[in-house]
Amino acid sequence: MPNLSIPQAAALLGITPRAIRAACARGHFPGAHKPGRDWMIPTEAVDYYRENHLGQVGRPPAPSDGGGAEAERSEK
Repeated sequence: MPNLSIPQAAALLGITPRAIRAACARGHFPGAHKPGRDWMIPTEAVDYYRENHLGQVGRPPAPSDGGGAEAERSEK
């Protein structure tokens, strides 16, 4: 099971190294570990990320309850 560096994983997935580091910190790469300063990512974890997380951007939308800042602005 060879490991990949952050730049190698970023090149394979087509996303930035910063996004890879953030995903590692969130636990999105199973088996990724940080033996020192840099993350090492198993190749299987890159496939897992591609299938389960790639393309999901940001937080999921909050449920609309009809209130909030938009409703307050429209009332004025």
